[in-house]
Amino acid sequence: MQSIVKLTREYGLFKHLFFRIVFILFLSVFLLSCDSHPTPKSNYTNQSYEGFTIVEVEWDDIPLKQVIQSHHQLALNKNQKVFIQITAEWCSPCKRLRTKTDDPLMKKAYQGTYIIRLDRDEWEKDFSEIGIKKTPMPIFWELGSDKNSLKVTNYALDGNYWKEITAEALSPVLKAYFSGDARSFIERNN
Repeated sequence: MQSIVKLTREYGLFKHLFFRIVFILFLSVFLLSCDSHPTPKSNYTNQSYEGFTIVEVEWDDIPLKQVIQSHHQLALNKNQKVFIQITAEWCSPCKRLRTKTDDPLMKKAYQGTYIIRLDRDEWEKDFSEIGIKKTPMPIFWELGSDKNSLKVTNYALDGNYWKEITAEALSPVLKAYFSGDARSFIERNN
């Protein structure tokens, strides 16, 4: 600071104005380079399989709706249908379901899907942004096709639709749910 004052005294008002102009230019460039609408860069783990994708999204300050929009676009690029899976670290059925992913029957059931896994404890306060209400776990929600609103449909699939968490019990239920209109599956099985 003292050197700036010394330079200002030595070189007079011109140098003082020069420093002001340089400072204002620097500040302007810095502020203009900031993006007012940042691309959602939520922390997530991407597990790509042949024919389907599972992403585990960690909570951060990005609104859930933006996170979903970002992943929805990625799913469209892969020609995969988006489903939201609600899970939790402490949920025993969720953990068992997760261990079944690599089973060949489950891989067939997941074909053509883009699963966005959200931890209930991290994201629950944001669920209303995409139309999710309090739910049992594990649960899958179909994401609606309206790109502007990106809310879940009313057709959720939870543990009431399978008797046990084995690939043999899960895969036919998940395959039927994922491979078409979730609405018709839920209505047929209620």
